[in-house]
Amino acid sequence: MKFIERRRLPRYPVAVGFLEIDGRTLKVDNVSEEGVGFYTDARTPLPEGGRHEGFLILQHQEDQFEIPVLFEVRRREGDYVGALVTYRDVQHRERVKDFIRVSGAEPS
Repeated sequence: MKFIERRRLPRYPVAVGFLEIDGRTLKVDNVSEEGVGFYTDARTPLPEGGRHEGFLILQHQEDQFEIPVLFEVRRREGDYVGALVTYRDVQHRERVKDFIRVSGAEPS
C-alpha cells in the first residue's frame, strides 16, 4: 500500500513526547504545526472521525512543552493514529513551533 501524505505542513519526528488522553499516556511519533502522529492500543480505541481532548507533552533536553489540545482522528493504521490538532489558544501553536525549532529535528 502506498502512503499518501495528508498534512499540508511538514512533520517532525519526536524523540520524547506523549499525548495524554483520559488519564492514559500515549507515545507521540511526530508533530507538525497542525497535527500529531502517535501510537495507541486496544484499551484506547480512537476511531477515525472521533474528536477528543488531551494534553500534548513534548520534551527536548530540559525544555518541556505541555499544551492542551483538541484533536480529530483523521487516519488510523493499526496502532498508529494521525490526528488534526486544534489549539485552545494561539500561543499553543507558537509553543509547538518553538519545540520544532529548539529540537532541531529535520522534517520526515
